[in-house]
Amino acid sequence: MQIKEEIRIIGFDDGPFEKGSRRRVPLVGVIYRGGKIFDGMLFTKVKVDGDEATQAIIDIINTSRHKPQLKVIMTDGITVAGFNLIDLKELYEKTGLIVIAINRKIPNIREVRNALKKFSDFKERWKKVKNAGKIKKCKVRDKYIYYQCK
Repeated sequence: MQIKEEIRIIGFDDGPFEKGSRRRVPLVGVIYRGGKIFDGMLFTKVKVDGDEATQAIIDIINTSRHKPQLKVIMTDGITVAGFNLIDLKELYEKTGLIVIAINRKIPNIREVRNALKKFSDFKERWKKVKNAGKIKKCKVRDKYIYYQCK
C-alpha cells in the first residue's frame, strides 16, 4: 500500500461524564487529511464503564462513506467513558485500519488491573488491555509520548 503525504486519519475521544453514572457519553471521531484539512466527523454514544466501545467504533467506521479513504485510527488511550475499553486488536481486525492509542504519560498497568478487578467481567476487560500490546515510547521535541498500536 502506498501512503500519500495527506493521508486521512480519524481520531476518537469521548465527551465529559460523571464517574460512576450509567448514562451514555458522546464518542466523536474527527477525520483530518494531512493534519490540515477537516474532512468529517463521526458520532456515537457509549455507556460509562460499559463494554461496547470497540464495536461502536467498528460500526461507525465500517458504515461511513469516509471508510475507503481512511488509513489510520487514533485514540486517546484505550479507555473511553471511564473503563469502557477499546480492543485495539479487534478494531484493527474488523476495520482493516492501523490503530494507534496515544498516551501523554505511561499508563500504570498495575493500577489499571486493580481498578478492573471491581468488574464482574474482569477477564474480558483485562484481555482488551493485553490485546493493546506493548507500550512503546517516542520522543516528540523535548517530551516523550507513549503509544500502543496494531
